[in-house]
Amino acid sequence: MPVLIQELLAPTCIDLSVQGKTDTEVITNVSSLLQGKRGVRNFESLRKDILTRERLSPTAIGSGLAIPHARTDHVDHIVMSVGRLDQPVIFDSQETWLVFVIGIPRSLPGKFLSLIGAFGRLAHDQIILEALKAAATPKEFIAAFAKKTAPRA
Repeated sequence: MPVLIQELLAPTCIDLSVQGKTDTEVITNVSSLLQGKRGVRNFESLRKDILTRERLSPTAIGSGLAIPHARTDHVDHIVMSVGRLDQPVIFDSQETWLVFVIGIPRSLPGKFLSLIGAFGRLAHDQIILEALKAAATPKEFIAAFAKKTAPRA
């Protein structure tokens, strides 16, 4: 069964006005939304794993999206926070305005691949991306994923 991004989001883990001048600052700010959340065993180790992974292989995927993530032993299940930037920040030479920070248990390689596929599809869905940009509240942000791209003729 495919992993749906919106099923992993909670309003308390969404910041629609993230501040930061560098990719590291943005990742730090967005990941802080996961501190103390259910399923996060060791927040500081999780953040370190995500920042280390980002340095090894940047996670900008185009269309203004970045998905800093780590497969880690510091979470019990997939955890995710998201930040929408007021001003784009450069991630791997790409302007980025939406950052999804993800912690994935090492024991879930299939779900990891499914989630990465979901982000690949999101990067090509202009209707949902525009709805995410326009969302005024975290609940509207989550609801934006229900928008459907018009069928191709």
